[in-house]
Amino acid sequence: MRVFPIVLPIARIASGPQILRLGSNTHLLPSGTGVVVNNTAIHHDPASWPSPSIIEPRRWLVGDPRAFDPENPLSLAQEAEIAEGSSQMPGHRRGTFMSFGERPRACLGRYFARTEFVAFYSRLLRKYRMKLGDGMDAKEVERTIRLRSGGSPVTLVPPEDVRINLVERM
Repeated sequence: MRVFPIVLPIARIASGPQILRLGSNTHLLPSGTGVVVNNTAIHHDPASWPSPSIIEPRRWLVGDPRAFDPENPLSLAQEAEIAEGSSQMPGHRRGTFMSFGERPRACLGRYFARTEFVAFYSRLLRKYRMKLGDGMDAKEVERTIRLRSGGSPVTLVPPEDVRINLVERM
């Protein structure tokens, strides 16, 4: 959901004058101003998510996902957190994970959806691992799905057949 958010833009209208700080710049948004949050860009910001294009579920098993870089070895503290299961989920910083929105206007079903997602995939992946079907190129599959679904691969009908094999774990 971080790499492929279900809801792409999040639109809001300022209910009163709002101060917007971007780096060292400050802007005043008048009341009634329409604002669109680009959560895809937020989810791919390397300042918040090292190696943002890599899907690595272990990010969520450490206290600070921003310190977890899947392209580098784990620190001893991260290894201990994962082994002990001592981190609370999710450990992201406010404003860096917007798949369900945030604060008062966040999706009411977010906790159920997260629980259902984890339960389903943990049961499935306990016995099987997923592998692209023969002749499928991972980068080409991702590119095609993104281009044909407005940037999000989450669609009711996939724009292309993507063959997935479930390989039993030994």
